[in-house]
Amino acid sequence: MCIMITMVTGGIKSGKSSWAQQFGETINGSRAFIATAIALDEEMRERIQKHQSERADKWSTWEEARDIVSLMEKLTAQFDVVLLDCLTMWVSNLLTIYNLSAPEIRQHSVELTHCLRRNKKSQLILVTNEVGMGIIPADALSRSYQVLLGTLNSQIAEVADSLYLMVSGIPIKIK
Repeated sequence: MCIMITMVTGGIKSGKSSWAQQFGETINGSRAFIATAIALDEEMRERIQKHQSERADKWSTWEEARDIVSLMEKLTAQFDVVLLDCLTMWVSNLLTIYNLSAPEIRQHSVELTHCLRRNKKSQLILVTNEVGMGIIPADALSRSYQVLLGTLNSQIAEVADSLYLMVSGIPIKIK
């Protein structure tokens, strides 16, 4: 089995998560799913429950909102496929829930990129949102978030073997 890193990006509700999960299920072996979302309201709780039911017994699931690097290092040693969904929520968590500074978030991003490069066993699938195709946000926090996630996405895209852009449920291979 050739070890690969696959990145899946796109807009909100573009089909990223479903496609990434289906893609992961085409790969033989044991599967781990890292969920980064935190249920802060009813809509998010419902969304998380929907995703959990879609995974059912096909994936072993871990929920981690902050320290995904340590968890990925642990899971890549144990599983054939590791799917992280999603980087978008992870950066949001670091910025707004854990109140990390931009330099601290950039350091976490560098550590994640190094973790991906060190992986020698698992097929990795990372889901994120493309946040650079819209307007420039009016407030400083939103602009900072957009820059932090956009920079992380660029770093992940650089190390990824394949990159898919989801548009209206259709995967377009970019790399």
